[in-house]
Amino acid sequence: MFGRVGAAVAVAGLVAVAGAANPAAAAADPVVTFTVVAADGSPLKSGEITIIDVDNLFADTPATATVKQGVAKVRLAKANYSAVGVERTGKGATQVTRVVPITDFAVKKAPVKLTIDYRTADQRPTVNVPRPAGRRSLELSWTRFDLETGLAGGTSVKLGPEGDLLVAPEKAAKVGRLSVTYAWQLAATGYTYDLAVNTDAFRSRPTFTFGAADLATVTSSYYGDGGPQRTGAFLRSAAFAEDEGFGPGATYQPVLTGTRRTEYVGSRGSIPIWRESAIADYSGKVKDRDRVDALNPRPIFAGSTAKRSWFRGPITPAVPTFASDQAGLCLACQGKTAMEIEISPLVDSVPDHVGVMRPFGKTDPMVRFRAYRDGHPVKDTTRLPTGAWQSGLYDGTEIPVLGGRIATPKQPSRYRLVLDVSRRAQAARTSTISQTTLTFSSRPGQGKLPPSDWSCITSPFNCRVLPILTARLSLPLALDGTLPAARSTLTLKAGRIQDAKRSKVTAATLELRRAGEKTWHQQPLKRTADGTYTAVVDNTAWAGSAVDARLTAKDARGSAFAQTVQSAYVVQGA
Repeated sequence: MFGRVGAAVAVAGLVAVAGAANPAAAAADPVVTFTVVAADGSPLKSGEITIIDVDNLFADTPATATVKQGVAKVRLAKANYSAVGVERTGKGATQVTRVVPITDFAVKKAPVKLTIDYRTADQRPTVNVPRPAGRRSLELSWTRFDLETGLAGGTSVKLGPEGDLLVAPEKAAKVGRLSVTYAWQLAATGYTYDLAVNTDAFRSRPTFTFGAADLATVTSSYYGDGGPQRTGAFLRSAAFAEDEGFGPGATYQPVLTGTRRTEYVGSRGSIPIWRESAIADYSGKVKDRDRVDALNPRPIFAGSTAKRSWFRGPITPAVPTFASDQAGLCLACQGKTAMEIEISPLVDSVPDHVGVMRPFGKTDPMVRFRAYRDGHPVKDTTRLPTGAWQSGLYDGTEIPVLGGRIATPKQPSRYRLVLDVSRRAQAARTSTISQTTLTFSSRPGQGKLPPSDWSCITSPFNCRVLPILTARLSLPLALDGTLPAARSTLTLKAGRIQDAKRSKVTAATLELRRAGEKTWHQQPLKRTADGTYTAVVDNTAWAGSAVDARLTAKDARGSAFAQTVQSAYVVQGA
């Protein structure tokens, strides 16, 4: 679920990260000589050969050998190794990237002579799909895992819409493990393909065909915010278990907000988990691009159908939700002497979407977090630090959070948290400013234990989920992010955060007003289930205007929620 933290050895561009060579020991080691032949048959003038110690990546092994006039020499200690070279010729549409591996070679006492001949890279990885689509990107990861630690080294290659990729066939690894993963992003008007293939080596004739039955169909809606369309972006990347987190990533590809499209997803080799992320404004003209990551990577099975929504408002602070079938993290928990609060400042209508909001610090704060205990202030900050958790996206981005650590006495106390968020850096037209107030009682040892497979930031041995009540307003928005100048049914759902001790919701309110006005108009709510209310709202009088929303909720055990959202939605013009 969570991204890797502090991996010692990883695939990094075209270089395998390995231990630094020991000059004194290397002087007695045999010389390994690589003869390197360019694609045109001449000695390669310059370049590098990546070297991986497949016995132990922590060994003192040079990470590369430098090529000069067709020769690369390096001293290597007795061990089993792999090597891989990458040559690029041409530019733009005519550029060809060639990858040639030496899957296994052993160094003992005698010198070793090896050849990397880029003319042997004659196999073109290709993919066939049911509908015509152009390539947006192709990423390749060639990854070797050592015997001692299981850590990875190797090389990765990334191509855009242009250029060609050729690989040299090889046999499966004899020592350690080899994983080769390809990832394609294809697109045409109205639909895209996200395809990933995992194999155990570069094979001859690497052509992979996906029929309709091999693909999942995801219908994705990218909501606007009541104004002109923006150029956003989206990516979906596969993570195979065989790659152990070191496989290829993906590239953000453009998508217009206010649109809906079909996204076909397929895989070969095994079933990966897919990580997803979207950006509302990819123009480069805003200070904060409004990036949203899906917290829970998930498998997407062939033949399945699914729907996704992105940027559907209101967009406000919340404690995001972890998938029930995956290990989670207690983001609002009480420990033995302190509680830890980590709230995502921006969550849209999907409860596992977390906003990667850019922190601006003291000079231009976009957020404020205040905490009160029994009416007395105990914390007040405009910082937006990154939390102790990651979005799960391949780039390991840490999620910025509102909150922090709050010392707690032994006796029961009443807490009030006030969260202020501004989206002006995102040039947002809706959910521009929000204030959320969370009120609850707590003491150490009180509350429900989190699931046994969850982690706890505050205290791994005495962690209790805080009894925080939350509420969300669900709006039947059009794709452009608006409501009609007519009657619409709004739904308010309230309940305690995930895995907190349950408590019946006893009251809720909803008030609306035209943005800029002072008078609130209370909306009659109809209770349809515990914590669920509906209101039929007539927006006729607010045609062409933004509408503010104010909602509250209370439960039987004294927890309370209140939230004001400026420009919660926009009403279509008359």
